[in-house]
Amino acid sequence: MKSFVIYPTYRIINDRSFVLLYGRLENGESFVTINSFKPFFYIKENDLENAKKISSFEFERCSLTNFQKEKVVKIILDIPADVPNLRKQFSEENIETNIIKS
Repeated sequence: MKSFVIYPTYRIINDRSFVLLYGRLENGESFVTINSFKPFFYIKENDLENAKKISSFEFERCSLTNFQKEKVVKIILDIPADVPNLRKQFSEENIETNIIKS
């Protein structure tokens, strides 16, 4: 059955973030999906050790690279509101974020 999303949002429940998608099915019924989500962004792998000195976070090595073909790592947080704060802290230490090519 086809559906479409009317309203996306997120909620923090028990210190975990969830994406909620409210929508409508093709038969007219409403629905909501609730999915666990951890926000993330990328930094150069070479910046990882300096980044770990700034804050604690999960990270994941991956096969992605930036436009200069340098390896990047995925920085994973628990709460979406923490992303801009950490990105700002990284920026202040000259650590670039979201630098991948697709």
